[in-house]
Amino acid sequence: MNSPPNELMSTLSEYLSLDPLSCYSFPPRGLYRFWGLYTLELDAIFRKEWLCVGRAEYIPTRGDYYCIDILDEPLLVVHGQDGVIRALSNICRHRFMSIAQGSGNTKRFVCPYHAWTYETDGSLYAAPFMKGLSVFDKSLCSLPSYRLETWCGFLFINLDDDAPPLLEKKQTANQHLVNYRLNEQTEIMHYQTEWAGNWKFRQKTRWNTTTT
Repeated sequence: MNSPPNELMSTLSEYLSLDPLSCYSFPPRGLYRFWGLYTLELDAIFRKEWLCVGRAEYIPTRGDYYCIDILDEPLLVVHGQDGVIRALSNICRHRFMSIAQGSGNTKRFVCPYHAWTYETDGSLYAAPFMKGLSVFDKSLCSLPSYRLETWCGFLFINLDDDAPPLLEKKQTANQHLVNYRLNEQTEIMHYQTEWAGNWKFRQKTRWNTTTT
């Protein structure tokens, strides 16, 4: 069953209606265990919110790129030859092969399967054996792009074309962080780990750690 049971949704609605300043209560256990609710969270939260995917300093030079997966979407974060940073699909439009791995610098992306070649802005540069075919329109075969915006040196991606601009979401944060000049800072250590557990529990633990 993929849909949360009515009882769980009713309990969750009741929990959300509580005044957090007048009582303290843990959310229902089903909030952490029911897979169907997680699929709803993916659609309602992660596919509609701005997600931080790194910093602009990771790709300082034109042609720099790195690969990242967002909700099972293989993406390329690319500093284009035109100077624009973009988020592009990492899947070739021909036979759906990944066109890049890891990170690096390139003038163009070449699919290892049939050598379809893409510019760093996502447009198709060359497709072997397709030249001269009347039914083939190269302009329709660009890599799909996703919304990417920069805030204080951080790169954010949003999979929802209709989501509000990132800066509208960061107005309050700007007021609190303006004196830190985050866009002038440099990352000196990078650490990444995978944690087996519900994302909400991790966020709650992390929040408590940073506020105690």
